[in-house]
Amino acid sequence: MPDARGLWDVQIDGSAAPVKLRSPEICDEATGKAFVDPVQIGDWKTVPEEKALYARVTLQEGEVILEDEPAISAPFSFDMPQLMKQFNQMSPSRQDAILQLSKGPDFLASLRSETRHFTKETLQSASPEFSQLNESLQDQIWSMMRTFDCNSFSHSRSKSQLLYPTLARVNHSCRPNAVLGDPKPAEQDAKLHSGLEPVDLLKKALIAIEEIPEGEEITVSYLSEEDLLEPRPQRRQRLMDGFGFECFCSRCLDEDADRVLRTFRSAEGEGSTGTGGEPCEEMHVSSFADFLTKLSKEEPLSSPDELVAIAETASETLAPSHWLLRKVHYVLSCFYEKNHRPALAVEHLQGILDLELRALGRISPSKWEQKGDQLVMKGDLPQAFECYAQVLKALKLRSPEVYPIPGRDMPCEEIRKKLRSVLDGVTAAKGYPSAA
Repeated sequence: MPDARGLWDVQIDGSAAPVKLRSPEICDEATGKAFVDPVQIGDWKTVPEEKALYARVTLQEGEVILEDEPAISAPFSFDMPQLMKQFNQMSPSRQDAILQLSKGPDFLASLRSETRHFTKETLQSASPEFSQLNESLQDQIWSMMRTFDCNSFSHSRSKSQLLYPTLARVNHSCRPNAVLGDPKPAEQDAKLHSGLEPVDLLKKALIAIEEIPEGEEITVSYLSEEDLLEPRPQRRQRLMDGFGFECFCSRCLDEDADRVLRTFRSAEGEGSTGTGGEPCEEMHVSSFADFLTKLSKEEPLSSPDELVAIAETASETLAPSHWLLRKVHYVLSCFYEKNHRPALAVEHLQGILDLELRALGRISPSKWEQKGDQLVMKGDLPQAFECYAQVLKALKLRSPEVYPIPGRDMPCEEIRKKLRSVLDGVTAAKGYPSAA
């Protein structure tokens, strides 16, 4: 069948539809026991009027918890006709489920500019068609736009934003226990023998990145990997700006979690935790933010001098392990990587790896791969092999079928190719036959 799983009702005209079964009807043939849904939606313990997704069984690291199909697809949140057309075509129960999702802030974060929020009043000014509707219909459309804007996801094989009803129930944590991935399309799974072309359902997968005990909430991060490396005030501000809530996850409530990120130089020159360096810290954070803003609007960085100056000034009050210095050095690493200076790229990259390990308890596969690539350029093949091995281990735990990039091999296979290339380089240097 199109996704090589489940039961499908195939009609004589060639159309097919999945057969939905309740869990008690699906049993293990060997034991006769009914399968248990691995997750359930329940009241959120942090905010009782909201919902959350909980594990009904112990979930193992690397386990694909569920796959969800999109209910609504639109190029952007401002596409009112597209949103309302799909919404009105749903069954009443599906509409109720969508309307019960969080609506986020009273503005569209995806259309937020530097100077103002995109509010209902902004929409009324921008769209004569919308402003002529009665107030009740305006409220309904605006509510739907907010819901879609707050709960939609991107997909590697689609240019649209997609709303997944079940995944929309997965709340944020600054120390997440799961990630989202894009499973491979149906045509890579199996071909229909009838000659019908399988339809890419643009499913999204929820994958455990650590063991999740029964009864524990399943969470993902709404922030990027880089944003998660910042202290609580910065993270909370980003979440408030983008999603309209203040985070009270376990990491945000852990006072010690911030102390390991915010270290300052003491009178003796050693790193210390505390608040004595806060005024200087705010100044350095502001200086670095201004630099990044300018960089995003201008030509690519042609010289590292300004960044080096920021790092040197900040080093007078901030300890080398301070999160801001680690980020400055990471941008320097990216600059040296683009300018083919691998030794300097590796030197400045190590700090961000240490920061990820301290802040999140793990290093992202992308950073391991980045270091491996630079070590290859540097000629340090044994260390590059170790980095690629770490990447492959992490990707296999996140499932070898997720994160496909159009026009490229599956990530695991790409890393295997890099491992073979490194082995070939090592064996060639020693005069042995090729590892291939």
